[in-house]
Amino acid sequence: MQDLLERLAEILSQQLDLYNKLLLNLSDQRCTLPTGNTEDIHEILTQQENLTLELKALEEARLPLMEKLSQHLQEPTKQLTLMKLAKMVEEPFSSKYKKLSTQVKNITQQIDDRNQDNKYLTDNSLDLINTSLRLFATCNPFGYNDQDLLHFKGKASKFQTTA
Repeated sequence: MQDLLERLAEILSQQLDLYNKLLLNLSDQRCTLPTGNTEDIHEILTQQENLTLELKALEEARLPLMEKLSQHLQEPTKQLTLMKLAKMVEEPFSSKYKKLSTQVKNITQQIDDRNQDNKYLTDNSLDLINTSLRLFATCNPFGYNDQDLLHFKGKASKFQTTA
């Protein structure tokens, strides 16, 4: 059982490292979104996707360990939290799991907060873009009407075929 406990602590530590990287990435995203630089935004989103895939792989490794531990401890898997596990195991794992549980809770709350901030920023940016597009469409700054645009398109295609 000690091997399971050590492996679980190792996986949780790796997950915490990735959560911290994700939090930094979300902070970068918050700074990058207002600039509108699509290449930088794409790079940040690609990094987020990679971090998410790594986290998913670690989670898939963690779940079978939790199932094995729940069998050893005769506790239903769905009810076995890190804090509950910390109360059921001896030192040094007890204090390690309490600390990991607190850290996971804190970092996931920070990530959630940063996601909400970025969502607000993104939503406001989209609203501004939509308002600008509606304003642009109603102003018709070039003085074209639908007939002019159709006429222009026809000439452009006619010009292309004769050239």
